[in-house]
Amino acid sequence: MMLTPKQRQLLDFIGAYNRRTGCGPSYDEMTAALGLASKAGIHRLINALEERGHIERLPKRARAIQLKQPPAPLSGDETVQLLVDALRIAIIEMEDAGWNSAAEPLARQDALRRVRAAYKEAQRATQQQMAGAA
Repeated sequence: MMLTPKQRQLLDFIGAYNRRTGCGPSYDEMTAALGLASKAGIHRLINALEERGHIERLPKRARAIQLKQPPAPLSGDETVQLLVDALRIAIIEMEDAGWNSAAEPLARQDALRRVRAAYKEAQRATQQQMAGAA
């Protein structure tokens, strides 16, 4: 059965996230990665992917979205996309932290820490990919 572009994008994101972290992404992370305004859109996409047999949700567990087929190893393009997604999430978190609030310096430090962590994770994934190809 054919997938819509957003369904394909979400399925790719879930697969890449699972390969990188060993667990499924949160609804907030999926919402941010796809650039959606609310989690309701993610719920609809998840339900559609589950109905089509691409994913399964484990009951009563957080981040328990699994692909029915084992995902292929990360490509260089997927690693770059993971970095972009992680940075997008960090930017959204920075904005949500309130850049104009009195706590601005602390919010910036925390956001910078998250961006650095995302960058290091992408670097590790890239190094692992290169080591696997050698």
